[in-house]
Amino acid sequence: MRILYIADSSSWHNAKWTEYFSEKHTVFLFSDFKKEYKPVHFQENIKIIQVPPIFDTPNRHFNKLISLPFYIRKVKNIIETEHIDIVHCVALYYAFLGSFLKVNIPIIYTQQGSELLVRAKTSWFYRFMAKRVFRRVDTVTGDSLVIQAAGLLYGASAHNNYIVQNGVDLRQFKPGEELGSTSSQLEASGKVRLYSPRGITPLYNIDTILNALAILKNKYEVHFVCQFTFGFGDEYLTSYKEKAKALDIEDNVDWIGYVDFSEMPKYYKNNDITISVPSSDSSPKSVYESMACGTPVVVSDLAWVKENLSDGHTVLCCDVKSASSLAYKLNSLIESPVLYKRLQRKAFDIVNNKLSYEKEMQKMELIMKSLVNGNK
Repeated sequence: MRILYIADSSSWHNAKWTEYFSEKHTVFLFSDFKKEYKPVHFQENIKIIQVPPIFDTPNRHFNKLISLPFYIRKVKNIIETEHIDIVHCVALYYAFLGSFLKVNIPIIYTQQGSELLVRAKTSWFYRFMAKRVFRRVDTVTGDSLVIQAAGLLYGASAHNNYIVQNGVDLRQFKPGEELGSTSSQLEASGKVRLYSPRGITPLYNIDTILNALAILKNKYEVHFVCQFTFGFGDEYLTSYKEKAKALDIEDNVDWIGYVDFSEMPKYYKNNDITISVPSSDSSPKSVYESMACGTPVVVSDLAWVKENLSDGHTVLCCDVKSASSLAYKLNSLIESPVLYKRLQRKAFDIVNNKLSYEKEMQKMELIMKSLVNGNK
């Protein structure tokens, strides 16, 4: 197949999606260009077409929308000159762009969590984009029943609507040592190592994490350090540093910032517990990657968790935006080697058996081949 992705070239997720298909197919990726974003490594045989917006204002969303007619012409030209068989749009803006294409080839839209679960609830324009996209595309995918239900609410068809996970590359994400050994990471360390791998925008409740860390230090008397890596949200960093100082946990927090995706396994394996507690989510790959590395995760008690995971068996769930609940669950995991090892083993098993990158991409490949063959 000759596949055109319309997607964000600064996204790790898109680099990983295209990697699988570039091994067997001819892959192109069209993206707007964000000079302020860190570069992401794509496979060398993928042809990346990055086009800057026609206006370069401080408002990136304005730049993207005002450039839409220009981008539509560019994409249509790629489809015609490169004899594209199928278009795969990842995220709502790129699918909105794709909805204007008057072409006789299939278009797939892969939904992303926050655009439908958060933004469409408050923005009429996001709802408008979603409804237009769902009327146009041939197939919709998402990584959870939660995101699928949100799409149905805004007009997606139940026909040709599939759950496809991002999946975890088990060659890259794997335990650093044998799981369930006689001494857990926690028992072997004099200081508990906590880790937050998500963004630091308000959605991810970093203030809740900081408050929980203060409780962990003062009430439970735990010695710890918490690392934060993040690819976005830098504009909030100063306020979080000030909050950490006010809570007297400044020396317990390490604000690392951006790290390359290839470095992520090291961070999971070098830490004892991963924290992922946003207010809204849809089957986040970072949680599964941590599980694959043998590092237990504390997550927000959200609907997506119940689709593949189980509180107390594969993850620990805390109440949403509750610092006391998060601190209690962290301390429970720290104090119980039995619980820690159970989560390690069961979480590792479920990722290996149900959530591997290879299996999920094979599923996506079958969907794409079916669409292309049906179009001939």
